[in-house]
Amino acid sequence: MTTQTYPNTQAGRTAALAAVSGDQSRLWYDGATIRLLDADPAAVPQSVTPAQAKIALSRAGKLAAVEAVVSAAGGETKIWWDEALSFDRSNPAIAAMGAAVGMTPADIDALFVAAAKIN
Repeated sequence: MTTQTYPNTQAGRTAALAAVSGDQSRLWYDGATIRLLDADPAAVPQSVTPAQAKIALSRAGKLAAVEAVVSAAGGETKIWWDEALSFDRSNPAIAAMGAAVGMTPADIDALFVAAAKIN
């Protein structure tokens, strides 16, 4: 299932590639249109380390926004953000923080895919 489209121009290709965190396998070139394909659910890692997640967020330009959400939430959310040994894709806090900074579930999946590639 496709979710977003971009014009098949240099600017459109750059934006589409950024939208899928560099994963060219998720781009479908359809004449004058580039379609973004959903990440393969089997390929989305279920867990990444906090370092991987934070580096991926930084590369996506979202780290400061997520940290602001965490700070505003405080309490257990802040403890979890600071002390977790892993960030699990299925954790409702992940979806809530992503939504709070304008990320769709597909964006979060792409972030987990990108994060898992960071050593």
